[in-house]
Amino acid sequence: MYAYEKRFPTCPLIPLLTASEILNKTESADGAICVTERKCKLNVNAPYLLKKLVGVDHVFFIQKNTLNRRERTLTIEVHNVSFASRVFVKERCLYYVSV
Repeated sequence: MYAYEKRFPTCPLIPLLTASEILNKTESADGAICVTERKCKLNVNAPYLLKKLVGVDHVFFIQKNTLNRRERTLTIEVHNVSFASRVFVKERCLYYVSV
């Protein structure tokens, strides 16, 4: 988890992620569950002409990470903010440790 957190707010190894800010962070009383919500700014990885036609150089996403130390899971939910009225993108990933 520590390696994952090192990519924020930016990481030179991930040039698409140009900025991020924590919007909300909560932790359960026993420290087993930590929920972090952040706004991320990503460079649009598209040809120059396409970016000019669409009129964007970057897009914004909201990312919600739920780390459950008790169940040894990390759930990442992401949805777009840019173009949300025209296109809604939602991604959900679940990482877990199996014994």
